[in-house]
Amino acid sequence: MRYEPVDEEFLRLWKSVSVEHLSERAVEEYLSSKKISYVKGPMAAPGASTMTQKQRKGRRVGPAKIHNVHLEGILEDYDID
Repeated sequence: MRYEPVDEEFLRLWKSVSVEHLSERAVEEYLSSKKISYVKGPMAAPGASTMTQKQRKGRRVGPAKIHNVHLEGILEDYDID
């Protein structure tokens, strides 16, 4: 997926606004009043797993798939060997 470069003016404006002086509650109330959705708490990166190595299970190996079992009496083998 390719993203377009961000406009320099937008970056300048984004960096010029500070919300450090506001509490999280104040920011949440402002966003709610403007009907803007937001995520509460830290977000995990896409694809990041919260499971530990011990919790992960190995890949299960099942029996091999057998194809065309329903045609067993109909199909003929034309193998030269």
